[in-house]
Amino acid sequence: MAVVVAITGLTAVSIGVFGVVIWRYQRVGLISGVDPDAVTDRAELARFVGGNLLLIAGLTLLVAVLAVVRSAGDAALWVGYTICITLLSVWTAYGTQSYTEPL
Repeated sequence: MAVVVAITGLTAVSIGVFGVVIWRYQRVGLISGVDPDAVTDRAELARFVGGNLLLIAGLTLLVAVLAVVRSAGDAALWVGYTICITLLSVWTAYGTQSYTEPL
């Protein structure tokens, strides 16, 4: 269980750092599937994607803490986490289209 919690915690920190770099420094070139030359509003795209990554990082950290408090093998915890991460990822992917020029 300690390994699962450690990996989940490190994943949360990595995602959080990535989100801060995109949000704070507006590094939209790091966003997969986005052409930096086609971005119409660099600051808003960075805020949107960086903020969503920070939300995902916070959720991942919460799951790491809950895995310590509860049993790490609790299926409901991991299923709920997977559903939330999937929905946030899809929302982020589709939301980036609002800040880029159409092809």
